Amino acid sequence: DGPQREYLQSLTQKLNLDEAIKFIPWSEEASLASAYADCDAFVHPCRFPEPLGRTIIEALFFGRPIVTSKNSGSAWAAGDAGVTADMGSAKDLEMILTRLYDEPYRLKHLNQTAPSRVAFFDVNRWTDILEKDLQRVLAAQSK
Repeated sequence: DGPQREYLQSLTQKLNLDEAIKFIPWSEEASLASAYADCDAFVHPCRFPEPLGRTIIEALFFGRPIVTSKNSGSAWAAGDAGVTADMGSAKDLEMILTRLYDEPYRLKHLNQTAPSRVAFFDVNRWTDILEKDLQRVLAAQSK
């Protein structure tokens, strides 16, 4: 949702893309799984280099590749499971989405890469790393 939703929906209809593009309104958390499952990719363009949104990890968890802006936290989080467009460039975003549509093998590869990328963010992995770091600090302090 946002101030451009009506405009974008009318443009989608004008371009006969209303079968291919779905606008999902703000949803309760319980219904997010079906929204992610119904999409081919998660598009998250940003206009400034934001750190990272939870939605990126959620989309990766459902095996969806990320389409986001270059030089953003989202691009870093997506890693090999994402593709990037120039920040603020609708033309570049259009080119990236067109290429994904025209190259289904690329989309499939990105889908297959998503689970290994989401594993990077597993809380148990980071808990183990933090515990080892804290043990090293304590050991160094006791010397």
